[in-house]
Amino acid sequence: MGFGGPVWHASVSYHGRQNLHGERLGRARRMLDGVGDPALGEWTEYGNHGVVHVRRRLSHVEILITGLMMRDIRRTHEARLRYGALPIQSKRAVPEFVYADEVGAPR
Repeated sequence: MGFGGPVWHASVSYHGRQNLHGERLGRARRMLDGVGDPALGEWTEYGNHGVVHVRRRLSHVEILITGLMMRDIRRTHEARLRYGALPIQSKRAVPEFVYADEVGAPR
């Protein structure tokens, strides 16, 4: 996605009442407290249906310690396998537009 390396990713939506974008942005950033290095890059995106995404580059130390290399599995066979392994309650909670974007196949 052009972030220059692996990123942490937090997404926040509303459940029940529609809270403000600022509240969702604050929650997403708090979810990333203690990880990553915003000085290396942090990106905020306001997605469909009120979802707020925050992506933050992993720190150099995190990459060295974990050896973590990110790859995008959206719309791949692996994504479909992972979705298939979810319990039925979790599958019901995934909106159709998310399923179509992440897995890439109609249900």
